[in-house]
Amino acid sequence: MSAETWTATAAVATALLAIATGYLAWKTRSMANETKGVAEATFEVAQATLDEAKAVERQSEQMERQVAVSAEALRASVQPWLVWQPSFEVPSSSAPEARRYDALYSAGSHPALDVREKDDSVTGWLTVRNVGSGLALLNMAESGIFPKNGNAAYENVHPTVISPILPPGESVDVEFTIPASQSPNRQKMTVLQFAGGDGVNELFALELAYSDSLGSGLTLAKFRAHRKESTNQPWTIFEVEYRLPNGEVVRTRRFG
Repeated sequence: MSAETWTATAAVATALLAIATGYLAWKTRSMANETKGVAEATFEVAQATLDEAKAVERQSEQMERQVAVSAEALRASVQPWLVWQPSFEVPSSSAPEARRYDALYSAGSHPALDVREKDDSVTGWLTVRNVGSGLALLNMAESGIFPKNGNAAYENVHPTVISPILPPGESVDVEFTIPASQSPNRQKMTVLQFAGGDGVNELFALELAYSDSLGSGLTLAKFRAHRKESTNQPWTIFEVEYRLPNGEVVRTRRFG
């Protein structure tokens, strides 16, 4: 092959190689553009999916807040709240209505809190009022009487009520009897044995368990009572402690 022929062949080969290289470069660019397009489309889909997920999350949080608000509103609408009721209604139409905020006797009525000896036992009652917005379901089996304001209630001694259902705005007498079997000599229970004083006051406590109309939210209201020792002064409540069954105190009110 002559030099001229070789040179011409080499030139043709170089030209073909250049064309092929150019084609490959174009093809690579085209594929890169396509890949970029796919990537951008995938990113847009992913971003849209992410935005949608965030929107769903926000909606879920809003729904949870709405449920919490609704639940709180429901609890508030059925929440009972029991307090001591140191006031009296006079049943006689000829007597003026008595609204007393102590525990003194009033014509045609009885004190909202009293303890006395009867036969060989000590009996008493505490008048409570439901000032909440829902029915109070009284659980007498979980309620108890604490002597001398002690930490342990009398075993198997529970207060009683006429009806365990107390509507809002209504009052009820919570009655109790401490039998002679609970006395130290098991023959006669006296007020002194039941509420024997600390040198200043005679003391005892009545714990009343109640829940709302849904049967939830059990509350233990402990009414602590006292009177001046060895006097005829009336019994009064000086503290009410509200707690949950786990022992958590949710509220405490003191009087006097």
